[in-house]
Amino acid sequence: MTYRLVDAPQSVKDRLDMSADDVERIRSAMAGGLDAAAEHVHDEWSLPFIIRGSEQECAARLDALIERHGFSEFLLPMFEMPDPEAYLRRISAVLKRVR
Repeated sequence: MTYRLVDAPQSVKDRLDMSADDVERIRSAMAGGLDAAAEHVHDEWSLPFIIRGSEQECAARLDALIERHGFSEFLLPMFEMPDPEAYLRRISAVLKRVR
């Protein structure tokens, strides 16, 4: 989220109540690595970009977003995690429910 937030359009930053000082604080901290920069990212800034819930709830949210915005792609970030195959299986179960 660090890169995505600081490079987001100003309209997105405004909706998140991110100030220019917040953006500069994150950018400056990036010199120390992503973990250092992430310490300056408030949880509430990330929440609008997260879909969570049951398989049915997540699929319904994706359906609504696709309908509203006409998305034709879905980006699935893959980070280091204990069981990436289980993660992909969970995501697959949700995507199977999307119209």
